[in-house]
Amino acid sequence: MEKRKKSNIGSTLFTLILLIVVFGFIYPRFSFGYFMKSVRENDTSSFSRDHEIKYSEQASYKIENEDYSDALFYQTVSVIPNTTYRVSCMVKTENVENFENTKTGGAQIAIAGTSEKSENVYGTQDWKRIELLFNSKNREEVNIAFRLGGYNDESKGVAYFSDFKMEQGAQDYDNSWYFACFVFERIDATYEEDGEIKHTKATMTQRNREDIYDDMSRLKRTIQEFSKGKMEITYDILTISDPVASLTYDEENGYYIDVYDVLESIQPYLEKTEYDHLFLASPFGDINMSEETGLPLWVGLGGMDYNGIGYSNVRLSQAENDYTLRYDTRINTFPEEVFLHEFLHTLERNAKEYGYEVPALHDYRQYGYEDQSYIGLKDWYEAYMQGEILEEDGTKVGLPEQVYSSKPAQLSNFQVATEVEGIKETTNIFEEVLSIIERTKYIFNQINHQEIEQTVIGEA
Repeated sequence: MEKRKKSNIGSTLFTLILLIVVFGFIYPRFSFGYFMKSVRENDTSSFSRDHEIKYSEQASYKIENEDYSDALFYQTVSVIPNTTYRVSCMVKTENVENFENTKTGGAQIAIAGTSEKSENVYGTQDWKRIELLFNSKNREEVNIAFRLGGYNDESKGVAYFSDFKMEQGAQDYDNSWYFACFVFERIDATYEEDGEIKHTKATMTQRNREDIYDDMSRLKRTIQEFSKGKMEITYDILTISDPVASLTYDEENGYYIDVYDVLESIQPYLEKTEYDHLFLASPFGDINMSEETGLPLWVGLGGMDYNGIGYSNVRLSQAENDYTLRYDTRINTFPEEVFLHEFLHTLERNAKEYGYEVPALHDYRQYGYEDQSYIGLKDWYEAYMQGEILEEDGTKVGLPEQVYSSKPAQLSNFQVATEVEGIKETTNIFEEVLSIIERTKYIFNQINHQEIEQTVIGEA
């Protein structure tokens, strides 16, 4: 009987020592508290807590990608619909490289499952503060993620994150938007096509400049008229003399100017002024040209986003017979159409993200509209902006009025900011245990939700 008691005491001591080792030495190094983890490529990323490389008293959160991957840790936080938020943290990077040298990957704050993100940090940089500004739109929950990689990117290297903070800002319901039209004087870019390195050059003409100034002036009047005064714009036309040296490619649109291709040139303007929409106007060379007409396959590209701000490409031809963007009573009396069309892609996207059902901007034929001589799709855009498009059942659809005051989140929204309990961190063993329980519940809820969805789909 005495031997059994000694055996039980020894077993208890061993268990206590094991618990001390686990919770005192091992668990603090690998515990991410209330955060969940996600990795795109298996066996390439590791997560840990670093007690030596840290910004403040708390151990930093470390992601190490040994090869190109997208790794993140996140928390699901509750938000109030149609409210501005700011999430910030300190970040430090070591030898962070992006796959194929993309400019959008790296260490960043993001909303998981979306392209919404903060500034991205790559290379080797000491501690710096980054922040994500976003509008919750019609959401009640978002997954706030701290990431090494990107929505469409993969990165390798090491990133440390620390000092998380979430704030709620004031919503700006003003319907006056501030546009920046960046006019790039020259294209002088090298690109690769079908495995061959090519070069394209083009220079903006005086006629191009005149067209831009005229079209922006006309756009201002048109937006106010078509929205029946529900929206108005002011704008800056900013000339950039630095040549555009790089272009971005995708299979659908070919080559275009991504914000990151020209960010170094336009960043000083973006830091000084809060713009609600950006136009990137440029000449073009011999890329994306039609073999039949010799004219560009497209002159406008829209619906793109840079850290919450919509932006559009507008390309200007040097051809004398191209009146796409030039006013002429005999040929084109609606030359601002390209600018309007591309901006409406941003409003179309915003409306859908706020939970509204709107017709697709390109579906004009389904509603009986046609591209007409002299005025293009002017009638369509006017009905679209006024919500006067007739459905078969007689109901009227189009952009909702609320979209005209749903502008991007800006720093000015946080002049009077309120810190909210969004990102939770553990500070003691008791909270660590609670975080384990909470994460376990979350995982089971996700599994049950997926099983319910699969059952419903199967029954359907």
